[in-house]
Amino acid sequence: MERTQIYLDRQHKEQLQKMAREKGLSMAELVREAVEQYIVREQEESIKSIINSKGIWSDRDDIEDSVSYIDEMRKRWDLNTKGTGDNK
Repeated sequence: MERTQIYLDRQHKEQLQKMAREKGLSMAELVREAVEQYIVREQEESIKSIINSKGIWSDRDDIEDSVSYIDEMRKRWDLNTKGTGDNK
């Protein structure tokens, strides 16, 4: 583990201290738990977004070859972002 310093407003700190006492844990343990839950939730949301995007273009009849279509979009993106620092 690495030591990390954070700033909390007084109300949040007091609530964390109270929860820590009630649960018999340190504030650091509660913060680590909260961070872990936040990361898991964000990862789940990303996965849901990917799953929910499946088939969003299924009703389009103007795209014959999806690979060629995506390649063309990438070429346009590269041309439009050239010199902006966004084309990595």
